[in-house]
Amino acid sequence: MIVNKLETDGTIQGGQQQMSSNKDKNDGALVSTIPAIVEVLELFKRSGYCKNFRIRSSDDNNDSGPIFDELDDESLTIYGTANCLVSIYEPATLGASLQINGENSRFAPDFVGTSLAAIWEKHGGIRSTWDVFFVDPEYRPNPKDYFPNEQLLQITLNK
Repeated sequence: MIVNKLETDGTIQGGQQQMSSNKDKNDGALVSTIPAIVEVLELFKRSGYCKNFRIRSSDDNNDSGPIFDELDDESLTIYGTANCLVSIYEPATLGASLQINGENSRFAPDFVGTSLAAIWEKHGGIRSTWDVFFVDPEYRPNPKDYFPNEQLLQITLNK
């Protein structure tokens, strides 16, 4: 719903135009969604929802490679699945998410995961599921000294 509204308002129209030009080059479903995915993540950053973000297709620390490539599209086509990791640094909802998660509630204020899922579903016909983890960049032996600043979404994409 939010993705449709952003596209209607022209807030993320650049990603839509880039996606149509990518499809002309016979890119796969994942590769063709990269511009819209990055554009929505940039929108979250510009709006002040988070300080920064990082998206990658593996646990590799190397950011120089593409988010998705033809091998990811091939994996999605042949095996029906592909994975990616999205890190959201200092999201505005981090405190609420930690509190709600600590109470074992089924509700969580997750705007990023649902927005990305909507883009993949709408523009690639790709379904997604994800798990959310809270990451503290520093190891602390005492669990009471746990101060996460990152919300990590481990996303599984299915055709």
